[in-house]
Amino acid sequence: MFKNKRKSFGTAKHWIKGHKLTLERYLNKFYPIYDWPIIRHFFWENPIQGRVILDDFQKSNESKIRLIFELFHSEQGILMYVIGAKGSGKTATGFFFAEREHNEFPFKKIFYIGKKFDKDALPSWCSWKEKLQDVPNKSFGIIDEIGIQASARDYQSRNNKDLSQVLFLARQKKIPLIVLTQDSRLGEVNIWRIKDIILWKKSNTYELQSRDSRSQSERFWQKVRHMMAPRKKSECLFEYPAKKRFIHLHHSLPECWNDNLSEIYRDAQFHDSRHVESERLNIDKKRKTISKKIVYPNKIVIG
Repeated sequence: MFKNKRKSFGTAKHWIKGHKLTLERYLNKFYPIYDWPIIRHFFWENPIQGRVILDDFQKSNESKIRLIFELFHSEQGILMYVIGAKGSGKTATGFFFAEREHNEFPFKKIFYIGKKFDKDALPSWCSWKEKLQDVPNKSFGIIDEIGIQASARDYQSRNNKDLSQVLFLARQKKIPLIVLTQDSRLGEVNIWRIKDIILWKKSNTYELQSRDSRSQSERFWQKVRHMMAPRKKSECLFEYPAKKRFIHLHHSLPECWNDNLSEIYRDAQFHDSRHVESERLNIDKKRKTISKKIVYPNKIVIG
């Protein structure tokens, strides 16, 4: 893409000039008037990203939802990774798309996958399975709070080691899968690497966790994420990394929604994988350095 950046930059800038009224409507909808000069400057300095933003702004919300639904079914067994802060409406969004799946394909089996909970909270058209392996082929699945079920603290457990392989299995079994979590760092690294689609909810960060997270391309598209980031619970930012597609949309609560659905993991505790890994390394170091000094917060123990 960057080999043709000069040509694309000029074309995009010309496009922005031809859509000044669209830009004014965008500013009027999302920003206070005293911020307009700053945002205008962003669009003129970043016309490629600006074109992506304004092109999406022109589309109707229903057409966006329809497009996302079609993209989600463009391949067999696609994974949609939903990321958002606690209370950002991840579960509601997951069931919004699951309910739409049920309305479009009434005879398709839909499963909520996870540890035991109040199964009465689920709608009548959604069943429960503890393991993805038990879900029938060509079904539809939701895994809520993957950060709990695949916490790095349990990195040695068989379930966590197998979870990334299970997600690959979902593709083989042709199961479209929605995975919801508070933070990409909470999930096991291999899970993040096999993502197909991302649906951002309101969050503290909108960065991809990958080897190329500091690459020129990643920094380039990071500007789009920040400009199109959700501002309310009802909003989402859809991203298709392979095709560099960004769609900002909003949706209402699904008809099946009830308070019990949002409280399934109310008492769960999250662990930051970076702290857990550090803790594991410290334990290993203690085992290997019996005769060395081990420094603790309040004292020094001599081996």
